[in-house]
Amino acid sequence: RDKILQAFKEKSRFYYLFAYLLFWTGMRPSEALALRWEDIDIKHGFLSISKSRYKNDENPTKTAGSEREIRLLSGVIDVLRAVKPLHVGINEHVFKNQEGQLLNFHTWRAGIWYRILRGTGIRERKPYSTRHTFISAGLSNGVNIKWLAEYCGTSVTMIEKHYGKYIGGNVEEQFSKLLGVKPETFTETLVKATGTDPDEVFENTEEEVGGPTWTRTTSKKKE
Repeated sequence: RDKILQAFKEKSRFYYLFAYLLFWTGMRPSEALALRWEDIDIKHGFLSISKSRYKNDENPTKTAGSEREIRLLSGVIDVLRAVKPLHVGINEHVFKNQEGQLLNFHTWRAGIWYRILRGTGIRERKPYSTRHTFISAGLSNGVNIKWLAEYCGTSVTMIEKHYGKYIGGNVEEQFSKLLGVKPETFTETLVKATGTDPDEVFENTEEEVGGPTWTRTTSKKKE
């Protein structure tokens, strides 16, 4: 993902926003193509998805559950704010080609997307893989599956069916969640072991290891 986005920034900056939005919202390409500036609330950081566009036809979203409003990550907001034209009608589409016409997805995929992938040495894959990346990364990092399904406009069943290998998780991690453990910093561990003032421990630790404390897990104390 990062390698591809960097390539867009350096070699095809005009389409950087389109690629960035796909990677960091998990939107379907057809949903992104239908976006108009009126659908985006940059000030409050929300985006409304209610349409999809395939070729020149604009229709409702894939399913009723696909219609949604999502909160945007700060990075997405920053990119949107940076590229939004000063004078633009709220009903104008966000994504156009360099001639100012509506972006033709098939032309963009063949002429821009695949060229970027070849230039980075990444095997060819469809732009829809950006959605797969968003979902699989979320699952791998422990994001709540129900929240993720709602955010991406799909179902838990669909995610379990297609992304099951990312859901399992480490056995120790799952046991930790089951038993209600919480993270304990290295500083907290030393304070318990030595009875030293926390500030002194932090100063001494920083001098000795030259960086931030590491963490480990420990069971919560019963009250």
